[in-house]
Amino acid sequence: DSHMAAMAASKLTGALPAISGASLTTMPTGSVLQVVSVTANRAAATTSTSFASTGVTANITPSSTSSKILATYHSGLLYQDYGVSWYGHFTIFRGSTNLGNSTGGLTGMYIHTQSGIDDLGFNASCQVLDSPSSTSALTYTVQWRTNNTSARMVHDLDGQSTITLMEIAG
Repeated sequence: DSHMAAMAASKLTGALPAISGASLTTMPTGSVLQVVSVTANRAAATTSTSFASTGVTANITPSSTSSKILATYHSGLLYQDYGVSWYGHFTIFRGSTNLGNSTGGLTGMYIHTQSGIDDLGFNASCQVLDSPSSTSALTYTVQWRTNNTSARMVHDLDGQSTITLMEIAG
């Protein structure tokens, strides 16, 4: 065995035994076990004052009940208003469970306008570390709302909206 470290790779020949992933059972806490990322190139708009789906969704099946899921979302966004000030909020749902605040979601923005029709583009991002305690398939959906039906939030028509789910070993 002491001579193995000095053996040249060119001297190794023949077939190596197959290695099963089942042997990798003790990944350290905090290791990323899998990544799922979905990018949507779609237009969507809302004037809803209740959280409504943006249509951006991803699925993941955790390998252990102790795993955590880090869910992140990013999108270009355009808002249009008609001379009103308003709040816009984003959140991520796991199934029917809002992972953010029931009214404020995970992130929000306040837009103050004084008169006329205004358009403004900006980025919207949020993330949450979820502990689903499940090994079943899970669906994560980005939802949004406004507090004023006169304000219209629109996914950037030329941009992309991305949700990324990472399973983290617990």
